[in-house]
Amino acid sequence: MMRKLTALALVMVLMVSVAVAIPLLQEQRVKLNSPPMMDTFEDTIYYDDNTTAWWYGGFNNFSEATRFTPLADFELQAAGLAFNSTGTVDLYVCDDAAGLPGTVLWSGTAVIPSASTWIPTIIDTVTGAYTFTAGTDFWIKFTSVGPPYETFDYAPVIPQRSYFQTGTTWSSSPGDNFIRAVGEYLSAIVDVSVDSVWHGENYFVTNGSSFSVSAQVGNNSATPSSFDVGCHIYTEIDDVTYTFFDSLALQSVMLAPGATTNITFPAYTWNTDDRYRIDVVAYFPGDVNPDNNAMSTETQVYTTPPPNVELRYDDTVIDGHAYTSTIGDGWGMRFDPQQSGAYDLASVSIEVSFSTGDLAARVKVMDDTGDAPGAVLFETVQVMADGWNDFDVNASVTGAFYVFYIFENGPSTSALGTDGYPSSAQAWDCSLTGGYNADPGANDWGIRATLGEGAAYPDFDITLTYVSGSPVPAGGGNLNFDVYMANVSGSAQDIDVWLESAFEGGTPTTLVMRHFDNYQSGWAINRPGMYYPVPGSWAAGNYTFGCKVGVNPGIAWEEDSFPFVKSGSDYVEGFVPFPVAGAPNPFDEVITGGMDLPSEYALLGSYPNPFNPTANISYALPAAGKVMLSVYDVNGRLVNTLVDGSREAGVHEVIFDASNLASGVYIYRLSAGDFSATGKMVLMK
Repeated sequence: MMRKLTALALVMVLMVSVAVAIPLLQEQRVKLNSPPMMDTFEDTIYYDDNTTAWWYGGFNNFSEATRFTPLADFELQAAGLAFNSTGTVDLYVCDDAAGLPGTVLWSGTAVIPSASTWIPTIIDTVTGAYTFTAGTDFWIKFTSVGPPYETFDYAPVIPQRSYFQTGTTWSSSPGDNFIRAVGEYLSAIVDVSVDSVWHGENYFVTNGSSFSVSAQVGNNSATPSSFDVGCHIYTEIDDVTYTFFDSLALQSVMLAPGATTNITFPAYTWNTDDRYRIDVVAYFPGDVNPDNNAMSTETQVYTTPPPNVELRYDDTVIDGHAYTSTIGDGWGMRFDPQQSGAYDLASVSIEVSFSTGDLAARVKVMDDTGDAPGAVLFETVQVMADGWNDFDVNASVTGAFYVFYIFENGPSTSALGTDGYPSSAQAWDCSLTGGYNADPGANDWGIRATLGEGAAYPDFDITLTYVSGSPVPAGGGNLNFDVYMANVSGSAQDIDVWLESAFEGGTPTTLVMRHFDNYQSGWAINRPGMYYPVPGSWAAGNYTFGCKVGVNPGIAWEEDSFPFVKSGSDYVEGFVPFPVAGAPNPFDEVITGGMDLPSEYALLGSYPNPFNPTANISYALPAAGKVMLSVYDVNGRLVNTLVDGSREAGVHEVIFDASNLASGVYIYRLSAGDFSATGKMVLMK
């Protein structure tokens, strides 16, 4: 017996967007219990997601048809149908005529005795008269006088396979028809697939951020398969137009029949503000089912502080609208701008249609508590305008937030816009009885959010002073400078402070950086006589040398810079400066001259954490004295003693090198006077 074919469900290919084309259809999304899976014979070909979301327009004398493409030679033996009401329909099997149902090969009657249940209708079980070779399209079609009425799942697979007809015109169905082809595969399937794609919910990231893309891939073939998987990035122009931007290194996999595996592409750094589609594609010669070889996700890159950056999941084109008959039910979207602290949510926007009603709706914005909606940040009830509606929120938010559109007057409330592929899986629903629930199977709703100027950044002073060295000789030389940085914000801050350089106005590169946890107000770094060794291999041309404090790399709270010139005969267009290993770090000690000393002992933490292979451990001393800083493994065994001796008052940093240690958790312990504290760090190789 061959494996049930499930690989086609919810498969979508690249660069296609489908709009609902049934002009008079009133949509109503109603959650029902999922009907049982049907496999009366050995194999079932289906494209619906087995999730019941009905559109009920009440049409009379209509037809629905689904195009099936078997992956190997296939004998059709029965048709499966499911409706939300009972009745009788005329059933047909047709060949393909230029992408629509053609010549009738078989006809009969299907009796639907119960709703929300898969009902099989026998076509042929003995003669094998209805056998279709691999890759040959055929159609199963029914006509109904109504009832039973139109039935679809929530979103169609792409490319479109389900169609709806009134009169003589066929239109794309808003979801997949509940029609299945039941029978038996007569030969082996050659097919690999990309089953899912994810990127850690990085749908919105600040410029300079890095994240990895992962995917699950599968071998649906009857034999072991070795194939490559690529990851390609496209800039979004509109709902159907994308421009190639970049590719990541191909990943190679070898899978047994029926096996799946997860792969992760190297982390990618995003340095250009825009919206992107990320495609993961499986490449397998002879694959008979290219429809399931690719899946996509999306991300939006933006710079902070914005101001007024609009975050959106939609691709500028709303594909349809939906409503619910239940007063108080609604749908929403989760937004996570990936900000490190508080930010200003200036406004939200909702797209609606008057196709169902024009009475008032409720718009609610909520913060995030444990990956679920929490406190209400903004709420209003008002009549919508047809199209996009803007609402001023002006709330300070930390972390993620949710925007909900609630049908205050049931079906008399304007219908909410919905956007098609790719879906972010960030949709939610809500009801008076069921509360708030994630709805990852839904398409994205027509909901947007705009970030404002945000809370003021903490106050820091930075002075970066050029001393000498420019122009740097062609063979390289030292760029000499003084640097001063002080926390004048009035409170302790977690900060990054770094030096960077940019070539000819291009993308800056971080050269030297240090992270501080709990950097106290009044603390300062004052380092005259510093230098950076500019290598001869840097391109000739004009540079900017800068110092910044904030959150590296994308968020600078304060900065200062000066220009310099690198000599040489070769100008390299698009050159990016690279850091020099071992360059002096002006931030390796805190000079408190004239400033307040630390008021208490403190173990300030380790950075980075996790780390590989070195970590910086910082601590503060209010007075000079004996210090012991040691590192232990999780079993309490001493790994290394980093400090054992007298140290001056101030903030100190020690480098822990774990090159010769195994991955795992390590404990560091500080003892100074009567003070003792421990911290935990993770080595990941």
